[in-house]
Amino acid sequence: EKLLQEVAERNANIDAKNKEIAAVQQTAAKLKQQLEQSQAESAGLRKYLAEREKYIADKVDELEQTQSLVAQLQTQLDTQKKHNHDLQGKLTDTSSNLANTTQQLTAARDQINQLQTDLLQARNNVQILTSKLDNSQQQLAHKSKELTSVTQQATSLRDQLTQAQT
Repeated sequence: EKLLQEVAERNANIDAKNKEIAAVQQTAAKLKQQLEQSQAESAGLRKYLAEREKYIADKVDELEQTQSLVAQLQTQLDTQKKHNHDLQGKLTDTSSNLANTTQQLTAARDQINQLQTDLLQARNNVQILTSKLDNSQQQLAHKSKELTSVTQQATSLRDQLTQAQT
């Protein structure tokens, strides 16, 4: 009868340990799921960041091309002014050309201003995304530590269960 009571107590202890292990395994599974979700979000943010960086690089190229166009237009404007001075007899035609060139220059400057605004916005977006990525990576590291801790607890409980069964 005493032996049966000991066996019953051991079985109760084993059942309690099994419940603890099941709870730890469930927690580990949830943490693993959160880790995988966090990794997926991090990958998505990295992809978006790469796309934004490409967009910024494209905008920088456009800005450089526009600046080159502005320099060309400025050169044309300077040449036109010299021509106007040399050809005062054709002042009417030359003034019309100068007005057109000035209009093109103004349009190009407006485009540069818009591109600079877009570039600034894109840089701000990159900073925000970088901050989010950093936060995600910190969360990922924290979840990884939690998962390691839970795994260690599960291993310890399994060892205890194995010892209790022997």
